Amino acid sequence: AEDANYNPATSAAFSIWVEPADQTISLGPFGNKTFGDLPFALNATATSGLPVSVTSSPNCPKASETMLMIIGAGSCTVDAMQGGDVNYDPAPLVMLTFTIAKATPVIVWPAPTSMVYGEALGGVQLNATATGVGGASLTGAFDYSPPAGTVLGLGSHALVANFTPDDGRNYAATGKNTSIAVLYNTTIGHAFLQPIN
Repeated sequence: AEDANYNPATSAAFSIWVEPADQTISLGPFGNKTFGDLPFALNATATSGLPVSVTSSPNCPKASETMLMIIGAGSCTVDAMQGGDVNYDPAPLVMLTFTIAKATPVIVWPAPTSMVYGEALGGVQLNATATGVGGASLTGAFDYSPPAGTVLGLGSHALVANFTPDDGRNYAATGKNTSIAVLYNTTIGHAFLQPIN
């Protein structure tokens, strides 16, 4: 507007450039895992509220957009990215690495019944089995000490079963101990004596 002293002002147009805001990503934490562990949350968020894109190693793929699952032992790397938009710059990449340990097989070895002196150890006594994640049967090699064919002396003896799984990538070797009693065999002359009065 004008008055007695000033002519009307001319209009002026100008623009303001607003810089996009920074953003950061939060991921995990995960901690170390073991083969057979249940799926777990990614906990991937950006301070911008924009969705976070996540990629991971083959042995720890995404079970969903928010969960990871374990399908193999070894090392797992998870990368989290957010590319930004008109209001936010891309977030710095966040990368987390954790270890997936091998699972330990469960050895099932029923307590062997006693033997009589002169019998050799065999499949009746050395009959351990191994199971894995979810109770699945595991194949592998059992190494027994003493081995099959051994004739034990009288008394109680320790037995050891060491198991080496065929799936050595995901399962660790393990073992189990038990004991067996060897008793007199009266058929070969070891008769019990009568008590002395």
